[in-house]
Parts: sequence; C-alpha cells; structure tokens
Amino acid sequence: MITLLLILIVDSLVSNNFFNIRIVTDLENGQHFYGDLIDIVKNSAPIILLAIGMALVIATKGIDLSVGAVMAICGLSPPPWSEKRALSPFSRSRSSY
Repeated sequence: MITLLLILIVDSLVSNNFFNIRIVTDLENGQHFYGDLIDIVKNSAPIILLAIGMALVIATKGIDLSVGAVMAICGLSPPPWSEKRALSPFSRSRSSY
C-alpha cells in the first residue's frame, strides 16, 4: 500500500490533471467518465478479476498455478459479439465449408 501511495503522489506531482475526472455527455451514448484514474481502472479490470479468483483459491488452502494458462487461452478465443471473429485461430474460413 505504501508503494501504491508513493506512485500516486509522484503521478500527481508529474501531471497536474492526474486526479481530474470529467463527465462527457454524448447524445448517442449518454454520459461517460474520462480521466487517468478511469483509464487505470478500465485497463486493470481483467487482472483484478484474476487476482480475486486466485485470492479465493489460496484462502481455501488450495494452490492453482494454471491461471496464466487460462488467461492465455481466453485471449485466443474472441467473444461471439466481437467483430474480429475471423482472426481467431479456431474460426473456419468461408472457403473451408
């Protein structure tokens, strides 16, 4: 925690707008939050979810080292709503039907 506090203090000294969060209203999409802290939370969300899962595994006196492998496999398979499905190594091209 001390290291995190030190990083936040240094970031606030380097960038004056580090802790600023602004709300932008878009007519099509509604309101959105923008700022450095929002970007940090958005980009670290998958790692936070993995860390919570690992904490639960360790708290139940179990050790599971396969989290990195699961994350790598999940990164290979895109979700069905992704527009870049055709780039997945598991998808079939149209000519192979």
